[in-house]
Amino acid sequence: MNVYGDEVCEVDYQGWEAFSDIHFLRIIQPEAEAQDVEISEIEDISQPKLIVSWQQLEDYPNFEEANKVGIELSFDEYYSYLEKHPIEGDKLVDWHFWEQNIEYSNYPICGEKMELVFQLYSDGNSPFIGCRTAHVHITQCQNHKHQLAFSWSSLWGDR
Repeated sequence: MNVYGDEVCEVDYQGWEAFSDIHFLRIIQPEAEAQDVEISEIEDISQPKLIVSWQQLEDYPNFEEANKVGIELSFDEYYSYLEKHPIEGDKLVDWHFWEQNIEYSNYPICGEKMELVFQLYSDGNSPFIGCRTAHVHITQCQNHKHQLAFSWSSLWGDR
């Protein structure tokens, strides 16, 4: 997967929203064996990252989403739950870690909710976002598997 965007344009052009005009996201289906390719020098480009494995963890939605899907918690469970879920940081398919509000994107053609494929944290494998505490969400339409969306969220005042 390649993600291209312009950090300078993020706020001016609402780059945090899915389907923003300032991002380009694509799925690459290799048809040949991997090979080393020289990449020309581009000023201020982030170096490629290779994620080679994932650790399986048990994750749950945030408290607001938990209520919507029928998970009921006692007062004590609520505070314990808030400290652990959903998991922050880089992850593959699971519950979004929302920095502010729940903001699922819908695919413009069919209106279906986009599902999380990857979540990348600004301190982890996503140097693209200039915020200290931002999460990138790569989502996919379940009806149109070829369609991906790039969005991100951060805490207010963190841009």
